[in-house]
Amino acid sequence: MVWILAITGILGVFSGLLLLCIFLLIVQKIAVSGWKKNKKENVLDFKIDGGEVSGEIAAAVAVSIYLNVRSFKEQKKLLTIQKVTKPFSPWINSGKIRMITEWNEAYNRKK
Repeated sequence: MVWILAITGILGVFSGLLLLCIFLLIVQKIAVSGWKKNKKENVLDFKIDGGEVSGEIAAAVAVSIYLNVRSFKEQKKLLTIQKVTKPFSPWINSGKIRMITEWNEAYNRKK
């Protein structure tokens, strides 16, 4: 009886892994085909005649990189400190009092 249960469990696990592998392969093929399709239709791909970039495009790229780096550095400098106040809880105080009394009793027993 135990062997049947063990074999059934092993077969169940391996069949689940096999189905998972098949599913991931299908998803991978769909993703790759979709990526190739999107790459052909990408709006940002542009061809520059003669392989030269105009000064306006170079300036725009340089300014955008500069602003991005500058904003990143400024974000690192920000520090927010918030005061966290714990609400009063009688359970915390009773626990502290109980712990102190137990320590005192244990200390007095040692003497």
